[in-house]
Amino acid sequence: MLDNRLTEEELEELSRFRLIPEPKQVDLRFSAEDIMNEHTIRPILKKIKERIEAPNFLVTASILMKRYAFLPVIYLYAFTKWDKILMIDPKHIYIEDAEKNGIWLPEFRFESIHIKTFPADSRELYRKEAFTELFRNHIYKVITILHQETKVSKIVLWENMSVYLFWMYELLMEEEPDVSEQAYSDYQYIFQQAEGAVFGAYKKNPLTSFNSEKVRIEEYDAMIRIRKTCCYSYMLLKDSESAHCKTCPVKCKLLKSQMKKEAKV
Repeated sequence: MLDNRLTEEELEELSRFRLIPEPKQVDLRFSAEDIMNEHTIRPILKKIKERIEAPNFLVTASILMKRYAFLPVIYLYAFTKWDKILMIDPKHIYIEDAEKNGIWLPEFRFESIHIKTFPADSRELYRKEAFTELFRNHIYKVITILHQETKVSKIVLWENMSVYLFWMYELLMEEEPDVSEQAYSDYQYIFQQAEGAVFGAYKKNPLTSFNSEKVRIEEYDAMIRIRKTCCYSYMLLKDSESAHCKTCPVKCKLLKSQMKKEAKV
């Protein structure tokens, strides 16, 4: 059934994922529809490139996808925790300029938030429908046009999104014991069970290969799921992301190699 709002408490909870209720005075604002349109995507990329001081459009597209990953985080968090499907019409979703500690971290604003709820005994059926709406009908379109415009690898873009989905589901499983089983089920569905068609024109699930085991990286004193691809953040000159990310496949391989050498001495 359709409802037209989340509760105030739910909206506040989603604000941790950069959801904002009202527009701000910003120089850079664009809709989700704008970045799916071949006629408007290039000017947007140009503005973002200047904003983040990226060396080229390939890096710009990759960083944009890393930031855009918070839209699926918002959507999936609402689905998994509250069994609520957000209506994500690209015409009514806005990405608004913002930064934190010198890093470009845009925020998301829905012109109006509408949701759909469903019977508990039909959850698996609605899950496939909801995830297909998100991935195939929304994210796949963004990834496709970014690839067409900049030649950035689609695999890089899918992984840019995936790392934040890993983080969000691990957060739910650790912090929300009441929904941990449900969170694990949705996590497994996205990364293992869903067929390729849920994500777009794919015969196989494009996210499965990213679901690797974490390994211990001593320098970070943490268990890290090492990326399969590089997101190019190290190529930025403007902010602290100019260093390699903690999950960087290049940096982690160097660290592991260094540890092996030191162990032999």
